[in-house]
Amino acid sequence: MKRETAPRSKKNEQLLVQLQLEATQTARERLGRRLGPQVIQRLGINRFGVELICWLTDRVVRTNEEAVACWIATQLSDDTFIADALHTPEIDLLSQRMLRRLQIAMDSFAC
Repeated sequence: MKRETAPRSKKNEQLLVQLQLEATQTARERLGRRLGPQVIQRLGINRFGVELICWLTDRVVRTNEEAVACWIATQLSDDTFIADALHTPEIDLLSQRMLRRLQIAMDSFAC
């Protein structure tokens, strides 16, 4: 019986880790959808437009609003974002990072 419980507990452990990772990612995506409209409003982005999709995410999305939500979820998983968020409100930090990202995209066209 001991032989059966060891592999079984290892599988259970792996499943638990996988479920925790999925729950964390789902929470990030939910927070991205909640914070996205605030960032869009603050930066004056057309939420129904499509011009920012290719610059913000490689996922299949239909609007700028969805692209911003995906981009925010990615930012929330970044260790540097977590450290910076200790000193700056999330919405301010996300807006600053978004402006930087879009400026980089604009500069790449200027060349």
